[in-house]
Amino acid sequence: MCLAIVKPLGVVPNWRHLENGFKKNKDGAGFAVAVNGRVESHKGFFTFAEFRAAFEPHCRRAALIHFRWATHGKVDGTNCHPFTVIKDRLAVIHNGVLNISTDDDKSKSDTQHFVEKVLRPMAKSDSKFHRRPHMQFLGEAAISGNKLAFLEGTGQHTIWNEKSGAWVQKIWYSNDGYAEPKAFLGFSEFTTPLLERLEMEEPKKDDVYDALTPEQRGHWNDLIDIHNKDEDELEDIVLAEGADSLHTHNMWLSTGGGEPESKKRRSKQKTWWGTFHKDKGARV
Repeated sequence: MCLAIVKPLGVVPNWRHLENGFKKNKDGAGFAVAVNGRVESHKGFFTFAEFRAAFEPHCRRAALIHFRWATHGKVDGTNCHPFTVIKDRLAVIHNGVLNISTDDDKSKSDTQHFVEKVLRPMAKSDSKFHRRPHMQFLGEAAISGNKLAFLEGTGQHTIWNEKSGAWVQKIWYSNDGYAEPKAFLGFSEFTTPLLERLEMEEPKKDDVYDALTPEQRGHWNDLIDIHNKDEDELEDIVLAEGADSLHTHNMWLSTGGGEPESKKRRSKQKTWWGTFHKDKGARV
């Protein structure tokens, strides 16, 4: 689902947060910084080491940072964020999946289509469109739960649907992809070896299982239960129980998702469950 980040001037980035974001969104990284009244964009980094080496000299500047999880278009440098809206003056990053057609050119991402067909034409009419209250209101309604963050050469930022993200240590994150993996409530160190056992038809309860506490064994048993259900069964459980029970909470966190809220999020939940069912927990 990507991770979009806004870092104001003078704020030191949390490198652990950035590395977490990259690990969860490995389809390309990039950043834009305000330098002497201009916006400079750098993108197409496919290792965290490359990204850090490029960003570290700029790390105190006002910046946009983006880690991509591809949903449309090729996985390449061109589809990495940021995108230029106005050359040298305005850049944008996006988090979410835009409900628009990408049939014109399937090699391009939904974001690139939106920039080319919507944002750039708007900028030609008004270079400050992104921060006009009436345009921001319309823009936020049009993109629904998606988030867009803009950076100007002055270092000023504007965030559409800012409340859908969170400010943490003076830095704005579009979702909790910056955080340490939540995994299964207290035994993240066991998650990887246990998930590997899901590739077996009958996961073994061997020395790793024997080392778990009773509570951790309960989580592991939940994971086995998850693995043996199809996505429709899982979705029905989440919608019926909510996230209050430990069993359901573990199942939902295993997909990397936030707390289930209502049937309004059913389509998003189904996407998460489908990904989880397909990858057998690879996104934990």
